[in-house]
Amino acid sequence: MRTTNLPLVVPNFTTGAGTDFNDLHQSEGIEAVRSQLEAALIKREGLVALDMSGFLSIKIPDRGYLLSPILPVQGIGILYAPRGVGKTFAALSVAVAVASGGAVFNWRAPLPKKTLYVDGEMPATSMQSRLSSLVGGIAIPPQALKNL
Repeated sequence: MRTTNLPLVVPNFTTGAGTDFNDLHQSEGIEAVRSQLEAALIKREGLVALDMSGFLSIKIPDRGYLLSPILPVQGIGILYAPRGVGKTFAALSVAVAVASGGAVFNWRAPLPKKTLYVDGEMPATSMQSRLSSLVGGIAIPPQALKNL
């Protein structure tokens, strides 16, 4: 929102909790959503409605890449393959490249970034072993150890 200089409207929950207007709709009903959005329009603090020409005239910076040219910022990547062909190793290699600002498979991370790797199946000892093997064979900057 700072980039486009537009304000942000955050829902206020009076019964229950949630994170967005969909949650507000589910917990408190459409009238709660409508009244909060109307109040934001009146205050001029929140919601800004733009027509197409107004939206198209906004200077929005390029998203850039976490790993160029395959993984854009705010993008989604899916890695799929049969069991045992190296998905975890490939995914960890990508995570290390992004965390370090390095490269993998001819793809390059332009800048080091904080990186979260989530695995729900592998035992911690196996993950530790794989990560040790991966980073033991390459020179990575010390900040990568903090970024991943």
